[in-house]
Amino acid sequence: MRKKGLAALLAGLMVLALSVPALAQQRPFPDVPASHWAAESVELLRAAGLVIGYPDGEFKGNRQLTRYEWAMIVARLVDRLDAMVASQVDAAYAEVEANAVARVNQAIADLVARLEAGEAAQRAFYGVEPAEVASIVGSTGRIPLSAAAESTFASLAANVIEAYLASYQPPEELKGDIEAMVADALSGLDSRVTRLEARTLVAQQDIRETRRLIEETANTLKGSVQALLDEFRADLDALGVRVADLEAWRAETDNRITALESRVEQLERETVNLKNRIDMTQATADEAINRAMALERTVGQATRKALTGAYQLEYLGADESGFLGQVQLVATEVAGTDASAQVGLGMVASGDAVGTLLSLGVTGPIGRVDTGAELTVFDAVTRFDLNAGLDMGILRFTTGARFVNGVDPANPGLRGIVPGWARLAEGMTYHVGLGLPLEWRAFTITPVVDAVIADADPSTDGAETGIGLGAEVATAFLGGELKGRLVYPVSEQAALAAADKAASSVSVSVPVGALKLLGSVSTELGVADGDEAITIYALGIRGEF
Repeated sequence: MRKKGLAALLAGLMVLALSVPALAQQRPFPDVPASHWAAESVELLRAAGLVIGYPDGEFKGNRQLTRYEWAMIVARLVDRLDAMVASQVDAAYAEVEANAVARVNQAIADLVARLEAGEAAQRAFYGVEPAEVASIVGSTGRIPLSAAAESTFASLAANVIEAYLASYQPPEELKGDIEAMVADALSGLDSRVTRLEARTLVAQQDIRETRRLIEETANTLKGSVQALLDEFRADLDALGVRVADLEAWRAETDNRITALESRVEQLERETVNLKNRIDMTQATADEAINRAMALERTVGQATRKALTGAYQLEYLGADESGFLGQVQLVATEVAGTDASAQVGLGMVASGDAVGTLLSLGVTGPIGRVDTGAELTVFDAVTRFDLNAGLDMGILRFTTGARFVNGVDPANPGLRGIVPGWARLAEGMTYHVGLGLPLEWRAFTITPVVDAVIADADPSTDGAETGIGLGAEVATAFLGGELKGRLVYPVSEQAALAAADKAASSVSVSVPVGALKLLGSVSTELGVADGDEAITIYALGIRGEF
């Protein structure tokens, strides 16, 4: 089978070589020297379009030919042979068909001319169309004759009668019967006319037979043309150019393509089924994850039921310095709910002054809203905070109210070194805030807008409204957390300070063993003229028990 394929390929190359014109002296493949022993053969394949070279324009003659490259060469050769065979077959068939049609048309023209000449002679004899003779004979019983034919027959009859009468000498006893004899002669003439009519009918039959022969001859000529075509196809088969084999190869290729398309459709269906199974598996996995998370929450809630605590010790620095130490206890799931309760006790010392800080608080969700309330007593000042927050995905909303009693603005005392206590305002303070959390690499950046209503300026009547613009930044740092807040007061900085919304700060929490190192610094921007910004530093540790 391989020998036959190689022989066919060599034969195709020889045919293509005869069809390619004389090659130019230039060599399009730069890596094939003109002096190489195969240079002309390489150029022959390139000019025939069977070899086009690699993308860099080289032939790479020393590289081994792959089966894919061999398939491309054979495919181009088959396409060229197919086109050549088709063109040769079409040309030969057109020539044979033209010759056969010309011969048939000439034969038909000759027969038609002869038929038309016979019909013209009959038309001159009968005086009517030949097709009407039979109907006239059937209706009248006589053959129609033209005037010339009747004149000819009358003249012939007269000459016959005259010659007969001139040459015949009847006996005397028969002279009385001349009229009867003339009648007999005329009767004989009628018999001849009748025989002539019969011959005319025979001639019409001959005409029909002639037409039948013409049809048979045409059919015979058509058969001869088909025989010539069959003989020509047999000659092509004898030369080894089998068009049927090419058609069979093309049909086989079409079948293989159809089978491949069916396989692709099957793979697509299997892909859809696999995707459905993956979706089902994903749904099962999601359900398992949800159940695991629910179990974790249950375990976590069971774990959080225990009472936990924390202690914290910080060094505070501002205009004066001091220390803050406090202990906090937290109880979770208060009264069987998700609420948590906190109790804190602390002490602040600065120089000879010592103050006690006591706090009570509760936090927990109400629907989707996180709520919290805290009551704190420090240095004879009572502060009550009520806060609520709603996280809506792309937007965070917060609101709250603060009530303060016992503030002496002229004497902040120990409150001046504790963050959040330096600028409290007597009475009620309300605040509303909006945040837009954004993720960027390892950072969470939240632009914020805060609005506060408070009576923070004793020199004026009524409440002031403070507006602050800024941003909060948070990221992981050394296993802990780094936070930053930048705020610039647009209006009424004192009102913002009354709700802890005026200070810009940076804080860090880094775990070290069982403890956490704490550090923070806060300061105020945009302080009004005549007022001094408060800056507080804090360093400390925190542990849990």
